[in-house]
Amino acid sequence: MKAFITYLIASGTGLMLFYLIDRYLLQRNTMYSWHRGFYLLAYMGSALLPLAGLLLPDRISVAEVLRIPGILLDELVFVQHPANGVSSAAELTTFSVTDILFYIWLTGSVYCLCVTSIKLFRLYNTIKDSTVVKDPNGAIAYYIIPEGNTPFSFFRRIYLPLDMTDKPIFKNVLVHETAHIRSLHSLDLLLCLPVMLLQWWNPFAHLLLRNMRNNHEFLADRSVLCNGADRKKYQYELLSVSMDATAGYLCCNYQSNNLKKRIMMMNTEKKSSLKLSILRYFTAVLPLFLLLAGSNLLKAGVSSPSLRTESDKPAPVIRQDSTKQVFNYCKVRPSFPGGNNALYQYLAQNIQYPKIAIDNRVEGKIFLNFIVEKDGSLSDIQVLKGNYRRLEEKDLKADKTTQKISPETIKQAEKELNTEAIRVVKSMPKWEPGKDADGKPVRVEFTLPINFKLQ
Repeated sequence: MKAFITYLIASGTGLMLFYLIDRYLLQRNTMYSWHRGFYLLAYMGSALLPLAGLLLPDRISVAEVLRIPGILLDELVFVQHPANGVSSAAELTTFSVTDILFYIWLTGSVYCLCVTSIKLFRLYNTIKDSTVVKDPNGAIAYYIIPEGNTPFSFFRRIYLPLDMTDKPIFKNVLVHETAHIRSLHSLDLLLCLPVMLLQWWNPFAHLLLRNMRNNHEFLADRSVLCNGADRKKYQYELLSVSMDATAGYLCCNYQSNNLKKRIMMMNTEKKSSLKLSILRYFTAVLPLFLLLAGSNLLKAGVSSPSLRTESDKPAPVIRQDSTKQVFNYCKVRPSFPGGNNALYQYLAQNIQYPKIAIDNRVEGKIFLNFIVEKDGSLSDIQVLKGNYRRLEEKDLKADKTTQKISPETIKQAEKELNTEAIRVVKSMPKWEPGKDADGKPVRVEFTLPINFKLQ
């Protein structure tokens, strides 16, 4: 799940970069065909390049960026309720932030998938009730749908409401929708649909999609004008079309919600030179190079390749062997008897919040480092670093008498937090040792964050 959340963030960052370039460099550009390619590149590049980087087996991790050695375990949060300055029974909660983020994302994706499915079902019903109209040569020209609907195209088919076929605007509508089907604009939307389901939470993904839809309309409007339609008359026709709801996600509607923008772009003359436009579009693909460079960085690693986060995927194997060598990843990772759930359950039953830290309202997040030996015992248990803070009275639910605490007392409380973290890890039973590709036991390093919190 960690890798997946990392992928979503990397992909979303790419879409953000593409949108910013689109917003500040390309919005007034009239090279709509190039702009269409830019949008497809934005969605496909942001979706695929970060994925390629994450699939590389020797990637660096968030732990490496933070310079935390060993396999980084999920954070343990220990919540203590103070009562009259005396330590009471502690409540310990364990959770993974990535798990929470994943289930939030999954809920939103399922909701978006349901909404899209409902729209497609409504579209199916509209199409099912349509009537075929053929041209004099016997070929299908368009399909008639009930009155009150908005004209739209869906891949190779044009759908027009019955009450529009006898109006003066009929010819321009037909030319407009024909431009959509010849350019396969519905295919663009189909290609972007999986990305939108992944990036439903990302406002830049929705903004880019809106701009891409507008660009489709600019292209179709240009086809109408190139076909000989009067610009002013055509713009009035656009205003006269009913403002009904759109037919569906994959459809290209004659009536879009951004008529002001469409009319403005129709009235915009081509001012920039071809060379300048090419330079702008070259700048527009810079996010791709940034994503690619990031993937190469992940592949190459850093000068201190001793860090790895936990992953359900088997990590690369180091085939060297030495009595004292410490591995940061191996074929079979060490495990607490009974697995991770048993590990955190054991900690919940054995850890205690130091009384001096409770009395002086001191919290601390301790990064504890240790090595699982070849026989499963733990060694070299030490505190890598600790982040501490003293709570104000207003931060606590319990009422306590305000008193001045000396810096030495606070330092002692912080030291006791470190001591307790080391004690509970030392008390663990032997783990199942890690093994290399040949099945031989190896020494493996871990880092465990323990977060002491008061409530």
